[in-house]
Amino acid sequence: MYQQAVDALEKLGFSTYEARVYIGLLKSNPVNGYQLSKLSGVPRSRIYETLDRLTARGYAVALQSDPMEFKPLAPNELLAQLQEQFDGALSILDKELSQIDTNQENESTWNLRGRDSILQRARTMIARSQESVYVVGWGETLENLKPALEEACQRGVRAVIISCGDFDFSGGRLYRHAFEAELVSQCDTTINLVVDGMEVLIGSTQPADTCEAAWSHNQALIQITEEYIRHEVYLQKIVERFGSTHENLLREALIEGSGEVPNV
Repeated sequence: MYQQAVDALEKLGFSTYEARVYIGLLKSNPVNGYQLSKLSGVPRSRIYETLDRLTARGYAVALQSDPMEFKPLAPNELLAQLQEQFDGALSILDKELSQIDTNQENESTWNLRGRDSILQRARTMIARSQESVYVVGWGETLENLKPALEEACQRGVRAVIISCGDFDFSGGRLYRHAFEAELVSQCDTTINLVVDGMEVLIGSTQPADTCEAAWSHNQALIQITEEYIRHEVYLQKIVERFGSTHENLLREALIEGSGEVPNV
């Protein structure tokens, strides 16, 4: 029964029964408790206490009828009310938490697991960028970050992107890795992202469920990653200027250099 809507309402503080009853009211109203129990799948023994909670919170209204019938708060009004509640709660939380001395080191490194978690962290980093975004990644990975990258560029953030594989992007400075075929085994799952010189994300994005990445504010890790990205840009500049006449030599040098420090 509209399981995605039920799941979303649960994340916003509804119980499962409350979410089902609210959706049942949207499907058919006004209705009495008996009818709503059949519509929503909520047991008759629980339907009225669930309706009492919804009406107390303003998410439903009881009509003066016999038997008593119920109508839901309109979806747009529900969303507006929830938005106001959560904005207020977040504002209070922001104020209160900022006053707590957590004794937490800013340079802690957090381990992330799973593609969705890693990409969500990357999007969050890019969304709050103010000055710069430097990223190296496989084209498919970058496609997942494209809306966030576009929005950042529109805000005036400087973006430097190195793509291994197809990636079309008009904002910022985009480099298509010249020797991606030689780097597939190294580059097709990795992501290296530095934002504002203040936070870094490095790791892989495959396999989807078990891949891992590290997110940190550690300045040493940030500097190492920036230096890696800087050398990648340097390599692309060399290829742009000398590739037409020395492409084979450059490719040989890359393969030889990669062999000096092979992948484990």
